[in-house]
Amino acid sequence: MKSILYWVAKLSKIVVIMGIVTVSVFLAVVELKGFKLVTVESGSMEPKIRVGDLVVVSPLANWPRVGEVISFQSRINQQETITHRVYSVNIKEGYLVTKGDNLQSTDPPLRLHQITGVMRLRSTLAGRIVKLLRNPVGLIVGVYIPGILMIISEAKILNRSLHRRNNYTISSSRNRIMYG
Repeated sequence: MKSILYWVAKLSKIVVIMGIVTVSVFLAVVELKGFKLVTVESGSMEPKIRVGDLVVVSPLANWPRVGEVISFQSRINQQETITHRVYSVNIKEGYLVTKGDNLQSTDPPLRLHQITGVMRLRSTLAGRIVKLLRNPVGLIVGVYIPGILMIISEAKILNRSLHRRNNYTISSSRNRIMYG
C-alpha cells in the first residue's frame, strides 16, 4: 500500500505541472496577441475591479466607447498604469475623459496615443497568485517547495527503478532471471 506522502507528492506534481502549462499557454497567447497584463493597485474602480485584480488589456483598434474600461500611463509617474472607465469621448477634438467608478471627479483629458489598451479580462484569482509570487515567502511556498518535492519524488522513483533493474542475476543452469 502506497503511503499518503506518496499520493500527496504525486498530486502536487500533477497540480504544479498543470499550473505551469496553463500559465505558459496563457502568457504565450497574451504575448502573441500583443495584450498587456496590469495589476490593479488602487481602489478607484471598486467594487467592479478590486485592488490586486489582474487585468488583461488589448491594444486599441479604434476609439474606445463610453463605458469601456481602459488602461493608460499616469502623467505623474510613467511607471504607473491607471485603469479607469471611459466617461466621455470627443473624437473631433481628439481626446477622451476617464473616471474611476469609485471616484467623484474625472481624470484630465487623454489623447489616443496615451492609452495602453482596452480591458478584455479581469481575474481576482490570477491577481492574488501574482501578488503571492511577488512576495519572497509566496515564491518559496508556491514555487520552490513544490519544485523540490517534485525533484525528490522523481529521484526516489528513478532510484527504485535503477535498483530493481540492477538487482537480478541470470542463472546459467536454467537460463532464468532471478531477482535478488
